[in-house]
Amino acid sequence: MTVWCDRIVTGGILFLILFTPLAFGSVHPWAFSLMEVVIFLLIIVWAFKLYLSPRSLFPSGRRFGWGTNSRPILLFLILFIGLISLQLLPLPPSLLRLLSASTYDLNIKSLPGWPERMPYQEPSFQKPDSKETSNWVVLPTPDEVQKGAPVPFSSSQSVAPDFQFSASSPSLDLWRPLSIAPILTRSDLLKFCSYVFLFFLVLLYPFGPPQEANSQQLAVSGRLHVEERFVRPVLRTVLFSGLLVAFIGLVQLFTWNGKILWFFVPYDWGIPHPGITAATGPFVSHVHFANYLSLVFPLALVGIFSHSFVAPQANRKSFRLFCGFTAFIVFVGVLLSLSRGGWIGIVLGIVFLLWMLLSLPEERRPFLLQRTKKSVVRFSLVGLSLLLIMALVFVGPSGRGQVDARLEETVLGERSLRTRVAVWEDSLGIIRDFPLFGVGLGSWQELFPRYRRPPWSPTLFREAHNDYLELLAETGLIGFFLLAGFFWQVGRKLFFSFKMLPPKTVPVSAALLSALGIMAFHEFFDFNLQIPANAFLFTLFLGIALRMTRHSETEGRIEGEAIPVSSPRRVAAPAVAVGAVSFVLMFFALRQEGLPYPNNLKEPASLAEARQVLLTYPARSSAHLSVFRLLEDRAPLSQRLRELEIAIWFDPINPYARDLYAASLFRQGREEKGLKEITQSVLFSPSLSTHFYLSHRLLPLLSAREQTHVEEGFKRALAFGNERVVSELGAFYAALHRFPEEGRLYENAALKESEAADQLHYLLKAGLAGARAGDDEKAEALFRQASAAVPQDPRAYQYLATRVFAPREDLDSVKAAISEGIKMGADPFSLSFSLAEAAQNIGNREEVKAALLQALSYRPSSFEAHYRLGYFYLQDKNFDRAALSLRRAGELNPSSASSFYHLGLAEEERYRFFAAEKAYARALELEPDHASFQYSYKTFLRKVAESGIRDTANGEVIEPIPSLTKEKDVNYK
Repeated sequence: MTVWCDRIVTGGILFLILFTPLAFGSVHPWAFSLMEVVIFLLIIVWAFKLYLSPRSLFPSGRRFGWGTNSRPILLFLILFIGLISLQLLPLPPSLLRLLSASTYDLNIKSLPGWPERMPYQEPSFQKPDSKETSNWVVLPTPDEVQKGAPVPFSSSQSVAPDFQFSASSPSLDLWRPLSIAPILTRSDLLKFCSYVFLFFLVLLYPFGPPQEANSQQLAVSGRLHVEERFVRPVLRTVLFSGLLVAFIGLVQLFTWNGKILWFFVPYDWGIPHPGITAATGPFVSHVHFANYLSLVFPLALVGIFSHSFVAPQANRKSFRLFCGFTAFIVFVGVLLSLSRGGWIGIVLGIVFLLWMLLSLPEERRPFLLQRTKKSVVRFSLVGLSLLLIMALVFVGPSGRGQVDARLEETVLGERSLRTRVAVWEDSLGIIRDFPLFGVGLGSWQELFPRYRRPPWSPTLFREAHNDYLELLAETGLIGFFLLAGFFWQVGRKLFFSFKMLPPKTVPVSAALLSALGIMAFHEFFDFNLQIPANAFLFTLFLGIALRMTRHSETEGRIEGEAIPVSSPRRVAAPAVAVGAVSFVLMFFALRQEGLPYPNNLKEPASLAEARQVLLTYPARSSAHLSVFRLLEDRAPLSQRLRELEIAIWFDPINPYARDLYAASLFRQGREEKGLKEITQSVLFSPSLSTHFYLSHRLLPLLSAREQTHVEEGFKRALAFGNERVVSELGAFYAALHRFPEEGRLYENAALKESEAADQLHYLLKAGLAGARAGDDEKAEALFRQASAAVPQDPRAYQYLATRVFAPREDLDSVKAAISEGIKMGADPFSLSFSLAEAAQNIGNREEVKAALLQALSYRPSSFEAHYRLGYFYLQDKNFDRAALSLRRAGELNPSSASSFYHLGLAEEERYRFFAAEKAYARALELEPDHASFQYSYKTFLRKVAESGIRDTANGEVIEPIPSLTKEKDVNYK
């Protein structure tokens, strides 16, 4: 029976190694729930084995590295779990205020009337929406029930539990936990407990040694043999998992169909993603894909030059080849993930691995590293360079292009890092207000919008992209230092035991420690430990690394020293307790929500549903907006405004909530307050697209005072240094036809820019504003200033020709500007088109034709040149030349419906009806819903059918398509 227990435990671990990454990183509830259930089942198997044979299975003392000095490791974890359990425990308001005043204040703000009474206790919040049911009744209030009022349901019916109150003890309903989102905290606590159980399962599961080993040498020999039997399949499976994940990532990158693993669309995407530039494998994020592979890479690298502990003697050559191939594919996968953290992690892993191995005496190192440190470093640099060159050759030109673009983005300006730093700075506000106990494990995302600084962005941050900072915000100083104490104790034990390990286990231990170091580094910039697959692998490595330190302690025993064992009576009770706890946790794991948060939340259809959401997620701004919407015609405007104020308090820079609040204030007659809210809303989100009243249709309808307050919001945002406000404020002026102010805005912005490209951008916009304002002299001066800033850019010369000189009908100045641009090195092709446009506006068709022919001479294979020249000939009724140019345009761009349509018109005028029919049909094939194409084609076929005209080229009669000539006309506009 005990042998079968060993097989089940090992098999379960091997299954999870393969399952967790392939199940999309196990980020969805169905996947991580299964992971948790399997781990808890394995713990139950362990407890069953301990109960059956405790003497041989749970040795104590130094033999297992679990003596008195190691008990703080367990203590820290127990205290941390206790802290999270305290976060979930409902507390009376007075005690909640004592422990966390900020949490107490948050509940007062989000739940009106608390703690004096239950929030949202009105009858309308306690029954389903009457609009949704045809047969409905009014439920009595809890006070009426206590007074004896009957519940209008039969004995087989009951009120939904989510909407009931405790009639026996209403004061208990006022108790609130420290966590602001208990459901999220409970889910993360279950994950954490599963990782803790996995850690102790890997660390302490008693595989041996055999009982008959009665000497130190036999004990050590037997111990190593049994450890090899356990560690070998685990590490081999990890290597195979890394190879499989990397291979899937590479194949998926080049065969992308918009879905993860070719069949799954993540909940956040909604629709298949049109294209990716980075390898992601079965993970949703390329960063987590790279992190997973970077953890496997040191193990594969070690397998190349040291494999005595992982591979048996007979298979060492094939295992070395397998590890070399795995290391290469994993390296390529990390390279094409385009994750800078993954790239740095690979390098740090190699550096840390070498540092660990070179710290040992030369005779204890692997064979290939038994040389001077300088020689090893040089050898490693050469090897890494060759690996990089081979990887770049393997990925081909497209892969190298993607890597180059990522490096260029990093060097020229990394926006994502700036965004991360901003999120970190904003998160400090949460830590300041919730210093001791935090906001609840997993609840950072709920409260972060309150502390987020403007400008507003539609991007939702569910993680802080720094797990150390997020842990501090969620669990406070107490939780942070408890986990820090655990890792400090484990780190000290690993570091001081490393040099005493048996030589055959040293390389594997160094690889595991390198992987742990990679994760510790990467956690500063991302949240990989919140991805169950990555956290599982990290926990597995940590447990194995600490388990391997037991060899050094076993070797350190005095020969003949007795090995103490625990008595059956001392083991039976803990085994039963651990099994019972695992069973309870497994029950909770199976009852988790099927959809990930917040995809599991739907827009409340009734006030009762909205109330339930608010009691569960009191800091959720959108839930208060739902209450505002559902209270329409049921509550006075003042009560509805209260919900908007709460929503804005939790998400102060959200423009939609604040604009809704401003509109409600106007309806209440509080115009001054409403105007101030408009200014604040525009200040926090200085973008026309995020405010419904700033659309091009509604903006001119605003009153002068409203326009002034909108402008004030833009100007205040601009004063805070938000460069993107310039374009938005300029668009605001343009929509109101305030072109002189638009021009001054852009001109001032150009003066502040040091980069020539940015100066050019603003000068061109200022010149266009001047042209629209009718100030030709100002526009000309600005365009010439722009051409002086970047002489090779054609736009300044184009605008001079088309916006300044063409309206004056000054063709000579137009040609002079175009010639100047060509002389300064600007693109002559685009300048020739601008000359044609200017000549067209002036009415000189000869110059139009000359300019188009000149453009064609610069690019003979240009579709645009042939098409525009053909269209010109068509307008000029030169149908032969029009057909020639348009046919060439269709050859250059077979997907252009317009070119085939106009070719059909030209061929019809040439009486080449067969060619015209083909051209019309092709145009309709490309754009079947185009009304003009349908009308022209149908008219053409009717004319041919009625006249019986033969094609002038071959004398064939054009047979009309019956489905198109039936009398079922379409409304053509």
